[in-house]
Amino acid sequence: MRRSIAFVALAGLVSLLHAPEVLGGGGQAGDAAEGKISGPAIAATIVINPTDGSETKGQTTVRLSKGSAYSAALFQHAQATTVPPPTGWIRGCDGVNGAHTPASTPDVEGLTAIRFVDIRVRSWMPDDVMTALFAQIGVFFNDTTRIPVITDVDNPVCTQVGTDYFLSFTAIIQLETQ
Repeated sequence: MRRSIAFVALAGLVSLLHAPEVLGGGGQAGDAAEGKISGPAIAATIVINPTDGSETKGQTTVRLSKGSAYSAALFQHAQATTVPPPTGWIRGCDGVNGAHTPASTPDVEGLTAIRFVDIRVRSWMPDDVMTALFAQIGVFFNDTTRIPVITDVDNPVCTQVGTDYFLSFTAIIQLETQ
């Protein structure tokens, strides 16, 4: 039993020691939510070009829907294009496609979750874009008590178009209260 506990503790310690490497290479979106998350549930469809070395790296489209209200915008993702790493995205869509140094196996689900789930939207979307997108669907927020956060990501897909790869997925956005 002691041997099992020691092994699990050692594995956990090794994981923690390598966490900055994993997150930096993946390019975590940053600004993690810390407060209580509540409704409304806003559906989002997001498409990003995370291809390392691409002229359009970081170009992002977002379409929001809440009930019968819709809004959409095209903008530059604030974290994907940051240079130098570890804040910029160097792992492409899935760690292989569009990556600076490809990993051995693609992991679009894991990498997308690290970059977006429980991350405040303001950390990667420009303020003016975020304000306009949410206002068009009747959702208003502020920096301290109602902060948009992606709470779920579904169906991430990496699609090649020419020499670039595009990450697309659906997400649920809710509001964080602190």
